[in-house]
Amino acid sequence: MAVFEYGAMSEVRCAAPKPSELEARVRRREIARADALRAEIVLLAADGLNNCAIADEIGVSRQCVRP
Repeated sequence: MAVFEYGAMSEVRCAAPKPSELEARVRRREIARADALRAEIVLLAADGLNNCAIADEIGVSRQCVRP
């Protein structure tokens, strides 16, 4: 179970999908671009990157990465 904390007030808990599942989503051509982007954000967050680093890495705004 992965725990993601956002700010001092909220916490999101979710069962962590297998990284291979998310990596497949990022590479799949038939998937909606938004779904591939979400999968890439989750993978980078799981690697320990913060929101600003994730936004820089994938070329989106920080607001796009925020929960």
